[in-house]
Amino acid sequence: MTAVLLHSCANRGSGPQGGPKDESSPVIVKSSPDNRARLVSSKRISIEFNELISIEAAYKNVIISPTQKNQPTVKAIGKKAVITLEDSLLDNTTYTIDFGNSIVDYNEKNVLKDYQFSFSTGADFDTLQISGIVLDAHTLKAMSGISVGIYKTDNDTAFETTPFMRMTKTKEDGSFVIRNIKEGKYKLYALNDVTQTYFYKQIGTDIAFCDSILQPDVHMHGKIDTIWSDSLKTKFDSLIVDAHTEYYPKDLILKSFKENPIRHFFKKCTRNGKNNFTLTFGATPLKQPVLTIIDSTEHSNWYVQEKAMRADSLTYWITDSLLYKQDTLKLSLIYLKTDSTSNLIEKTDTINMVVTNKSSKKRNKYNEVDNQNLPLSFVHNIVNDMEVYDTLSLNFEEPITEIVKDSIQLFIKKDTIWTQVPFELIKDDSLCTKKLKFLYKKSYGDTYKLNVDSASIRSMYGRTVDKFYKTFRIKQLEEYGNLFIKLPDMPQNGIIELLNQKDQCVQTAFIEDNKYIFQDIKPGPYYIRLIIDENVNGKWDTGIYKDNKQAELVYYYPKQIKIRANWDIEEEWPYNNIPWEKQRPEELKINDSKK
Repeated sequence: MTAVLLHSCANRGSGPQGGPKDESSPVIVKSSPDNRARLVSSKRISIEFNELISIEAAYKNVIISPTQKNQPTVKAIGKKAVITLEDSLLDNTTYTIDFGNSIVDYNEKNVLKDYQFSFSTGADFDTLQISGIVLDAHTLKAMSGISVGIYKTDNDTAFETTPFMRMTKTKEDGSFVIRNIKEGKYKLYALNDVTQTYFYKQIGTDIAFCDSILQPDVHMHGKIDTIWSDSLKTKFDSLIVDAHTEYYPKDLILKSFKENPIRHFFKKCTRNGKNNFTLTFGATPLKQPVLTIIDSTEHSNWYVQEKAMRADSLTYWITDSLLYKQDTLKLSLIYLKTDSTSNLIEKTDTINMVVTNKSSKKRNKYNEVDNQNLPLSFVHNIVNDMEVYDTLSLNFEEPITEIVKDSIQLFIKKDTIWTQVPFELIKDDSLCTKKLKFLYKKSYGDTYKLNVDSASIRSMYGRTVDKFYKTFRIKQLEEYGNLFIKLPDMPQNGIIELLNQKDQCVQTAFIEDNKYIFQDIKPGPYYIRLIIDENVNGKWDTGIYKDNKQAELVYYYPKQIKIRANWDIEEEWPYNNIPWEKQRPEELKINDSKK
């Protein structure tokens, strides 16, 4: 007996365990007023549950329609959710309080999913609905947490001036349902409303709009089944009618996009070193700015402009030694700016250009621009195993003006003998050359060597390169795969892109014999995207809301394609027959959910 008692004391796990974990969502016990009540006059709504609750981020997750001018109070008090409306109640109006997934039990955080509460201030109760899904126009990614709302059709500027009349937010899969709509005609919009103004206030925000005027309707459908008295179905017993209600329009597709910023303004000037500076603007300048040095001397041809790497930034290299030796330069800048009425006006700013401490400490060259003992440095893209489609290039730290081509050689190794290969040098810009590309006939699997003699390339400041050589190999043909895409209905102005696992374009197909061809692909998983290039500018273009212009159409091949070395793959793609929401491949959807 003693042994049994000792064993029982030592076994701590045999005592009370507290029961199974609670995995149940909160259950509604009662509410005041009742859900779907009519002739409601109180602005206070109380909903009681069977357990303690909390309301997660009520200020952004709880949506009330009609949209409220004054922020309502939404609180969890013990087992109750209490909502107090600050606006006066509208006559004969159906109100919807969309909690989404914000109500959870206090302890385990079990979610009451997609809960909505509604009531009417009149004798009638509006029941019509509009439903659909919001997708990103460029990637067909489901847009979650996007505000979707409606307006009456009699106000063309409402989306830019007035909060939504009724609204909801999209779920994780991008789907939405706007409920309790009154009969009438409406316009439908979507907005990534970070500021919670519930109308389109800032360009650069994700928006979407429906081209059509919507008139909600409801249809009753019934399916009749026969019940027989015997297994041979010879004796009739009765009929069963399976009735259900469907609301229209449903399955709407909204494609969201961000408009390109159209406000022109000057942001900043950065003097990266004594001999160069960069001007950054709010958008791509529509015409070249006018630059003038402010001092007692007249200066002409005192700079060269670098080819822009970014459309909104312009970099200049100072050629006048009297200027780049000065620590501070005063500059007059004339440019186009968008005024308060969205018109372009000519603006003049005065800028003090000072070499920053951070820039001046990088290398002594900034303080010794003319020091020709400092070598001209550059970066290259050469690796031991080069892809056949990679273009050999050299990028210089400052503009170059002289090239002795005979002092630059490219060789190919055949057996043990190096043989010189003819090549063409391509400059990125004839006036301000910062990059050289080598064009030559490549051979799969062969080994090459690039020799650059010292002083063969000189910058505008008199500095020259040191001797440089590098050996590399072009990969074998057998190390690549090829992909052929056949479209039963060839689109006009179609661009087909090969995408990597990050949804980034790595290659654009060319057309041959009515097939889109991707050649010399590294083995691995890929995806396919088709762009309908309406304006034939070679790229996807976003929408323009004021012009009622949607973004250019995009289609995704719905499956991942695995490229194998030394294999050709051919796929037929009926892109027009696949629903929009089912096009984005599952593997990319999984990646979306991780972000």
